[in-house]
Amino acid sequence: MPSRLSKVAAATVLTISTFAAAQPAPAPAPGPDRQAWMQQKIAERRVEVSRDLAILLEIKPGQQAALDAFLAAEAPEARDARPQANPAETEPERLDRMSEMAQRRAGRMQARIEATRKFYAALDPHQQQLFDALMRLRRAAHGMGRHRGGFMPQHGQRG
Repeated sequence: MPSRLSKVAAATVLTISTFAAAQPAPAPAPGPDRQAWMQQKIAERRVEVSRDLAILLEIKPGQQAALDAFLAAEAPEARDARPQANPAETEPERLDRMSEMAQRRAGRMQARIEATRKFYAALDPHQQQLFDALMRLRRAAHGMGRHRGGFMPQHGQRG
C-alpha cells in the first residue's frame, strides 16, 4: 500500500517539473549551431525525464529496458519538411497524399500504444497505480494547456 507521503512527494515533484518545464530556456543566437543546440537540449531533457520517471515509478533495474522502450515510443519523430504546394497536383493525388500521412500517423500511434501496454505489463501493481496517477496528471496538464502533452519536448518547443 503506497504511503500518503510517497503520493504527495510524487505529485509535488511532477508539479514542480511541470512548472519548471514551462520556463523558457534561453535561445541561442541564430546560426548553423542552433539545430545542434536544440538536439542537445532535447537529449538532455530525455535523460532528465527518464531519470525522473524511474524515481517516481520506483523502477527496478530489470524494468529499465521497458521504461526506455516506452520513452522511445513517446518521443516525437523528426518532422519531414512540408512539401511545397504543387499546383499541378490533382485532387485524387492530394487525397492519396493525405491518406498516406494519416496511415503513417496511425502507425506511430499504434506503436506508442503497444509500447505503453508492454511497459505497463512490466510494472508491479503499486507501480501501475503510480503510472495511472501520472498519466491522469499528464492529461490534466494537457487539458489546461500547460504543454502539448507527452513527456518529451516537441520539436521547437522549449522545456
